[in-house]
This record gives sequence, structure tokens and C-alpha cells, in this order.
Amino acid sequence: MLPAIPAPLDRQFQPAVSFNRNYVGAAKKSGHAVPLVIGLERESGLASRHETLVNPAPALQLHPEVTVCLDEAAASELEMNDYYHCVYDNKPDWQKI
Repeated sequence: MLPAIPAPLDRQFQPAVSFNRNYVGAAKKSGHAVPLVIGLERESGLASRHETLVNPAPALQLHPEVTVCLDEAAASELEMNDYYHCVYDNKPDWQKI
């Protein structure tokens, strides 16, 4: 969803808050969303906390508009690396990048 007033230099620009609102809405609509809480401890001893919803990986794999990008070094650390390569190699053409 693009903003009602487009940015003059980039008409496709979407503010982060709008993107996040749309993402959380889509996660809720999927029926598979799970809560995620991220906490960061600061030097002063205070903590920052962010709560959101995410779709678990199996739900994302079924979504027609998801693309996950990893470099080969990061992908090599995955426990099921061979399986993921096999899945990608056998995806239908409409799912490949």
C-alpha cells in the first residue's frame, strides 16, 4: 500500500511505518502469525523492547510472493542445506526469481 501523497522523488517509496503496518496486517490475516519479542539491553542497564508478529518459515514457504536471499556462505551453515537446494531446483517456474 502506497501513501496517499506520493513522495516527489520516488513515487514507489513506502515509509517504514506503512510497510510494517501492512506486514503485521498480512501476518494476522494469514492465520499462522506468531508473536516475536526482541529485547536489547543498553549500556545504562535500561532495556528496549519491540513486539511484532511474524509468519513461521513453513507459512512463508507457501506464500506466492516471498523471496528469501542468502549468500552462499550463510546458506552453507543451514542444517538442511541439501534439502533447500533440492526444493529450489524443483520449484515451479512461477516461483523462481
